[in-house]
Amino acid sequence: MWPRPQSLQNDYTMTGRNAHCPCGSGRKHKKCCLREKEAGPQEAGDLRYMLAGFAIKTTPHEDLEAAWRDFRDTDEPLETFLAKPDERMVPFLDWLTKGRRFAGRTILERFENEIADGLSDEDRLELEKIKATRYGVFEVVGTRPGEGLSVVDIFSGERQEVRDISASRGASAWDVITAWIAPGTDRFEFWGHARMFRPQDKDDIRAELKAAYERERSVEPSLSWQAFLNAATPLLDRLPTRLL
Repeated sequence: MWPRPQSLQNDYTMTGRNAHCPCGSGRKHKKCCLREKEAGPQEAGDLRYMLAGFAIKTTPHEDLEAAWRDFRDTDEPLETFLAKPDERMVPFLDWLTKGRRFAGRTILERFENEIADGLSDEDRLELEKIKATRYGVFEVVGTRPGEGLSVVDIFSGERQEVRDISASRGASAWDVITAWIAPGTDRFEFWGHARMFRPQDKDDIRAELKAAYERERSVEPSLSWQAFLNAATPLLDRLPTRLL
């Protein structure tokens, strides 16, 4: 098994039980990723660290630096950030592995091609869940405080029931949320952190993304809408938001 990247490992091990979880969920560490860590190395979540380790160990340094600049639009060297990571670490790694494309494919696709044969049955199931995770823009149409949300994809109109305690307490009807969404046991789950926009921002977000997609397709005609959205985290994160 690939070890956790040292900086990511430190980000978690140096976080107190009652502090906010480094994954950006908004929950306390003890009620979020710490439970996975304390459950043992075979519990859910380990494959996510394996994937992050694979990304950092096998991606050329110059490609990682370029990805970091795209993600943050900053001159801060990646090494400086990795030496003292903060809440940006997990969102960056999620986007790096599932959204950013290198030579036409994501690190997740390369990971599956090179590593999947050696995974346990449990890890294979987790890999399928990660592959099914997608980035989206959702309008809140209902809240269940302490349980989750009902959301509608603002592009497809598809309705999803989402289990997320933190989001259920921080979001209101008609808020717009951008997030990775993953299939759960009985409903969907937000993966990592989510960002909230005001209801009146929905039309501007839709127009911004559609225009950006057309620009990208003029360069890469075969680019799918979902592949574009998965890579759109930096664009959306630069818009005025409030973090869930």
